[in-house]
Amino acid sequence: MRASATINNRNPGARRGVAGVTKSLGHYNNGIPIELIEVCRDADRRKARGEQPRFIEASLWRGPPDHIPRNWNEISLEALIAHFDGARRRSGAPRATVEALMFGVRERGTKALEELGTRRRLSELSDQQVIEVGNRLERLKPEIARAWSSAEVEILFEARIANAR
Repeated sequence: MRASATINNRNPGARRGVAGVTKSLGHYNNGIPIELIEVCRDADRRKARGEQPRFIEASLWRGPPDHIPRNWNEISLEALIAHFDGARRRSGAPRATVEALMFGVRERGTKALEELGTRRRLSELSDQQVIEVGNRLERLKPEIARAWSSAEVEILFEARIANAR
């Protein structure tokens, strides 16, 4: 890509480059960040001058993130899935999963705990999230739904324990 730019008459703040690419607000309109294009142009200029390319020594590269096991390429796929499921269990399910569970049990009561989708959502929740759901069910306002009794919340906890096995 060549670095010729002319002023755009319709938008004086934008510059038009080669092939109708408009530079404004740090991005070209084809989605390539201006910073990347500038780095590539700099590398092209260094190459044209016969200079050595710049690079980072491989030993200085960052390793995999902490949540990925160091021996990820040596363990089975099943073990890797179990590792990530355990990490998700500790951190909890997404808020949308909690709300979907709340909607189901609020509308259908303890009968919802027999449904496959509800059991799956319940199994994805962390222990803290299950306690939060139980507390919310006990505090439901009458205009929304009937509040759950302690016995019904106990059934929820038992379903969670049975699902975890």
